[in-house]
Amino acid sequence: KKIYKIDINKTDSNGFAQKELVADLLNIADPNNLGGNGTKNGVFTFPFVTIEDVLPLDKQTLLVINDNNYPFSVGRTPGKVDNNEFIKIKLSQPLNLPTAFTEGVAAGEPTSNSAVLWTRTTNPITQQGLATAVTAQVSTDRNFASGVKTFAGETQSNRDYTIKLDATGLQSGTHYYYRFIAGDGNVSSTGDFTTAPDPSASVPVTFGFSGDVDGKWRPYTSLAGFQDTNLDYFVFLGDTLYETVTARSAATADPFADPAQAKADYQRKYRENLESTNPGGFTGDQVLYSSQGNYILLDNHELGNKQFINGGAPTGTPAGKGVDATDPANDVNATGSYIHNTDGFKALLQAYDDYQPIRETTISAPADPRTDGTQKLYYAQQWGANEIFINVDDRSYRDIRLKNACLLYTSDAADAEDSVD
Repeated sequence: KKIYKIDINKTDSNGFAQKELVADLLNIADPNNLGGNGTKNGVFTFPFVTIEDVLPLDKQTLLVINDNNYPFSVGRTPGKVDNNEFIKIKLSQPLNLPTAFTEGVAAGEPTSNSAVLWTRTTNPITQQGLATAVTAQVSTDRNFASGVKTFAGETQSNRDYTIKLDATGLQSGTHYYYRFIAGDGNVSSTGDFTTAPDPSASVPVTFGFSGDVDGKWRPYTSLAGFQDTNLDYFVFLGDTLYETVTARSAATADPFADPAQAKADYQRKYRENLESTNPGGFTGDQVLYSSQGNYILLDNHELGNKQFINGGAPTGTPAGKGVDATDPANDVNATGSYIHNTDGFKALLQAYDDYQPIRETTISAPADPRTDGTQKLYYAQQWGANEIFINVDDRSYRDIRLKNACLLYTSDAADAEDSVD
């Protein structure tokens, strides 16, 4: 009863697939007698012919599951029907499974000399996130044969195994290719982006814009061939996910009632938008994010489409509940407390940060309590002599969305543009 790791891409001198012993199920060291009657003299045995699942939990732990096919399996004690059993085995050597880049790559916020590069690493068997070292390569050569710049970092569990690297020291008005390489040598898909031209350069600039990716429209096949648009940059006008239920995906938790679960659910929704709905199918937003540099806007669905969309409104009681939008006293926030400082808002913003190729800088403005200590999501980027892109943040600081007595959004309010959401 043994478990082997087999690499079907490697063969021995006789042409057979190479295999490596991972665990001998009849000889598992158990010095602490964790296996009860399955352990004798410090050795645990798992003597079953009905082992149905072997699942790597991490690079050095296996979960092995037996189904006894009641009442037929009698592997452990002759004449006695077996129980179902499952065990976790700590391996003496790591599995060294190849790293997968299931969610693809993305580039964002290109300047005249830099861009933010994003990816996520996973275990290819479990499809769970995998913390590992990665290196981003950037070159003007699609084959990365020359002029390669490298930027290193590690994916972390507290960022849902994503990473963002700021590729700096680049040339203005230049088209670049990029990819990620994991510590085991596995390579991601290749993306590309263009840096902004020098402010004095009178050159043509081509950009596109759109927004709203409701999961019920997955896998967004209208994006097929998007790389052929050859845009200099793309503006994602917010609603990069929807928090609502679809046929394939449960709705997210309420960020006010359970911020931690809401963050995990929003991360799940972001992942789903980057993945295919069927094995080997079209990979959704991946082609959009990897085809050029992107500027991303934070909007209402990233923030739950309820009270957290008004980041400058009062927190309410308890903090995060929000206040009555029909009460004129709440039209302008003079309380000194802001909903963008609540756990619910921060959880949703963290999930957004984890999955968008954007920079994360903090505003220091002690004289302005509305903005002090918040994340700076607004900026401007000039593209040559004739164009400037301005990214606004119309969520983090806004007062409450005005409503009339019938609880309808007013059409003449300062936020009338969002009244059709």
